[in-house]
Amino acid sequence: MQHIIFKNPVHQDFFDKNGFVKIQLLNKREVEDLIQFHRDAKIPVGEGFSTNFSSSDSTLKKTINSKVVAVFEDIIKQHLNDYRAIFGTFLCKRNDTKIHMDLHQDWSFVDEEKGFVSLNIWCPLIETNEKNGMLYILPNSHTLKKIIRVSPTGHPVDKIILDGYAHLIQPIPTQLGEAILFNNALFHGSGPNTSGEDRLVVGLFTVPKNSECLLFYQTDNGIEKRLANTEFFIEKNPFIEKPTRLIELIDTPIASYSEEDFYKILGKPRKEKIFFSWIKNLFK
Repeated sequence: MQHIIFKNPVHQDFFDKNGFVKIQLLNKREVEDLIQFHRDAKIPVGEGFSTNFSSSDSTLKKTINSKVVAVFEDIIKQHLNDYRAIFGTFLCKRNDTKIHMDLHQDWSFVDEEKGFVSLNIWCPLIETNEKNGMLYILPNSHTLKKIIRVSPTGHPVDKIILDGYAHLIQPIPTQLGEAILFNNALFHGSGPNTSGEDRLVVGLFTVPKNSECLLFYQTDNGIEKRLANTEFFIEKNPFIEKPTRLIELIDTPIASYSEEDFYKILGKPRKEKIFFSWIKNLFK
C-alpha cells in the first residue's frame, strides 16, 4: 500500500527516490523563539552529543514536547497528509571533534510491512555545514528490504558492507529554518562539530494518523510488538523501559542485510575506500 506523505508532489517524488526531502519550515523569528525557549527552560546539555529523549525528567520532557508540537503542528498540516506528532525533543552536539554519529537507521515505529512510513523532522536552529555536524545520508537506502529494527539497539549493520558504499554518502547542509524530513529506515548520520558553537537541533518524529505507534523488542521467544504513544515517551526512558501493552509476539528471528541486499538497491560496491576514514576526510 503506497501512502502519499507530502502535499507537494515534487517533495513526494524526491522523497520516494532519496528517502528524505529538505524544506524551509521555520522563519527567523520562530528559530529565535525556540532558542530562547531552550535557554529559559534550562535544558541540561551534556558533553559531546545529548538529547532529552532519554531523560528521566518527565516534567521537562512534557514541557519540551508541548512547545515543539505547538510550533510544528500547523507546519505538519501544511506539508504532510494526515500525519501526527508523537514526540518532540532537542538534540545538541557540542564543540567536540571526536563526536560523530555513524551511519545508522532509526528504530521501527510503525508496521512498515503494511506500507506505513514514520517520518523524522530534523530541524537545526543554526545553519549546518561540514564544520558543525550537518546530516549526511545514504540516498535510496530506505528502499532496502523491510526488516524490523528493534529497540533499544536498533539494527547493527556490518561496517564492511557500508564501506563499499561510502562513495554514495551525501552531506545535506541546511540554511537557517530549513529542515530535513526523512524516512526512519534511511541510513543517516552526522559529522563532528568543530565550529566552536553548539549545534542545536529540534527533532520531531511523526507517524500516519491511521497507524499505531509501535516499538519492537527482541526476546528469546521472538520479537515483541508493543503499542507506544506520546505519554510513554514522556513518562519513560525508552532505552531501558518497554510500553506496557503487548500487541503481538512475532515468531521470527531478527532479519539482517546481506551484501546482495545492498547490491540490488545501490549497485556494485567499491572496496578501495574505508568508510570511517572517508567520513573523517569528508568533514575536515
